[in-house]
Amino acid sequence: MSWFDTEAASSSRFDRSLLCVGLLLSLLVAILAFYPPPAFQRAKASVYDFQHRGLSSAPPSSLPLIVDVDEQSLSQYGQWPWPRYRLALLIAKLQRWGAKVVALDMVFPEVDRTSPAVIKAGLEKELNISVSLEGVPESLRDNDQVLADVLARGPVVLGHFFFFNERSRSNRCSPPSTPIGIVSQGNEAAELALYDAQGVLCNIPLLAQSTPRSGFFNARPDIDGVYRKLPLLIRYEGRIYPSLALEATLMALGERQLVVEQSQDRLLLRLPHRTVPLDRLGNLHLRFRGPGHTFPYVSAADILNDEVSATLFQDRIVFIGSSAAGINDRSATPTDPLMPGVELHAVAVDNLLQQDVLHPPPLSALLEALFALIAGSLFTLGVLRAGPYFGAFLLVIAGAAVVALSQTLLSREGLIVSPVPAITAMILVLTCLAILQYWRERVLTQKRFRQYQRSQEATIEGFGALAEYRDPETGGHIKRTQIFVRLLAAHLAKEKAYQGALPLSAVEILGKAAPLHDIGKVGMPDHILLKPDRLSAEEFESMKRHTIYGAQVIETIKKKVGDTPFLRYAGEIALSHQEKWDGTGYPAGLKGETIPISARLMALADVYDALISKRVYKPALSHAKARKIILEGRGSHFDPVVVDAFLKVEQAFLSVALHHADSDDHREALLKEDVSEMPEMTSTAS
Repeated sequence: MSWFDTEAASSSRFDRSLLCVGLLLSLLVAILAFYPPPAFQRAKASVYDFQHRGLSSAPPSSLPLIVDVDEQSLSQYGQWPWPRYRLALLIAKLQRWGAKVVALDMVFPEVDRTSPAVIKAGLEKELNISVSLEGVPESLRDNDQVLADVLARGPVVLGHFFFFNERSRSNRCSPPSTPIGIVSQGNEAAELALYDAQGVLCNIPLLAQSTPRSGFFNARPDIDGVYRKLPLLIRYEGRIYPSLALEATLMALGERQLVVEQSQDRLLLRLPHRTVPLDRLGNLHLRFRGPGHTFPYVSAADILNDEVSATLFQDRIVFIGSSAAGINDRSATPTDPLMPGVELHAVAVDNLLQQDVLHPPPLSALLEALFALIAGSLFTLGVLRAGPYFGAFLLVIAGAAVVALSQTLLSREGLIVSPVPAITAMILVLTCLAILQYWRERVLTQKRFRQYQRSQEATIEGFGALAEYRDPETGGHIKRTQIFVRLLAAHLAKEKAYQGALPLSAVEILGKAAPLHDIGKVGMPDHILLKPDRLSAEEFESMKRHTIYGAQVIETIKKKVGDTPFLRYAGEIALSHQEKWDGTGYPAGLKGETIPISARLMALADVYDALISKRVYKPALSHAKARKIILEGRGSHFDPVVVDAFLKVEQAFLSVALHHADSDDHREALLKEDVSEMPEMTSTAS
């Protein structure tokens, strides 16, 4: 199998692996739709808020109205809580002015300490002061009784508050409320998954017994502290209680009981001429009509001062609450970060009356999980087919389509189907697949680069061997001289004097360029190159031209690819490796440091290898004999600094020569110690 076939097969296996990764990531996000971590919940909530603000909906209902104990009221009538006779005066006016329902967003768990009778008893007990209530009518001596008398006239809904831990305050009371019946669509009634209260804060019995209707005003924010839904049903001691908003709506509709139907994983409120879906916990997902004060607010002070028209309250559902900063009943909602808490009840009533609620579809978690799985799987196929760059563009298009579909379902059907799981699956798939593909491309690039380097090195060595193939006795000459040059260059690169001329980056390049030092020999005639005897003077002059031929070959290549460091060093080595330090070399007779450092290194490496190698005109010399000749040529044939470098690394030279020896006889010759007879230096010059 060719290298290309191997890479194609590897790429195909990798693509299958990426497909599995994409499917697993999609499955992971689908699971998160059932068990969302906090970060996932916050992301869904933020996107929901953005979608909610883009909803177009009907105008708010004209029935809810809020009587506001505002800053003006507190300034005129004093701090909160007010004496209950004042609340009685307020409620009495609303009753006379035709309010259909008056709902109190507050609870009265203790007796009114401002009642004349209570004040009298306290002064007598604590200060031993006798106070006379002479002149105060009996009916006005107890503020709680005054309020109870007004509440008994109806139609009023009191408020109470549930607690959800065992240590919560509770007077073990049972607030009055509308009876609620549960109907299950299945054969057996399943246990309702409502909030279970552990305690309750009730009104004092005198007030609680004055009216048969009461509703809780609990509100539960989501994980980010924003109120997007309101519980309408809470279970306490086995009984189900309605919220303040639901009880007020039932009273306004004239209903004395409520039927709740269980349907799959949600609840359905059966109201006259309307069915309202809740989630399985009994929450109503609120459709806000706008920011705070979307519904009309009337100051309590204006009512007490008769500064408003009585017709304003005719047949209205009136909530009494407070927007005053000091009372601090503010709630963050998708449309307003500081909406008065009492307005949440008005929004709930509006949604119930207009049957214009938002709600998750049946099995919403399963639906979002399926969307995530399908979107992630399809997106995986798209990324694998089109690549990660197009995948980013595809993510924008697909993400916009998912958001548009979710927004359409929310606007037209009121269905809450979050686009976050599907978008998260696509983002996760794109990110992970892009990283894996980038890693794969990097690995392939490195592999191809190494293959290219090996091919380049083999090609260079092949070019260098063209001349040597005509002389079969040279064997490992190219490999040995290549390593010798690299050893010398690496040592000199550490010397301060040569750090400019020989940077560390040049060491490897010099080693790769060394095999081309004798490439010009391809232009030599056979009768000269293969002559078994010493060359004549005329033949030697002809042989000198191999340096010029080699340089011309490199120059030809430069014209095609430009002047690279590799070609520059290769040209210097090919042209000047036969130059000598004293100026007696060829072809230009360069002297001293006018000889390029690359050529000076090559000169020593070439001569050393020629000395230790067998030639037709001489036997192979030992390392010791070659070392002696190199030392004798210091300052004449060779750069003294290069010779000194050779002495520092000569053991490495010997190791390389032994490792790349042409034969066992060659190794034996290298290790001989006899240095008595030396060949003339001229025998190695060519």
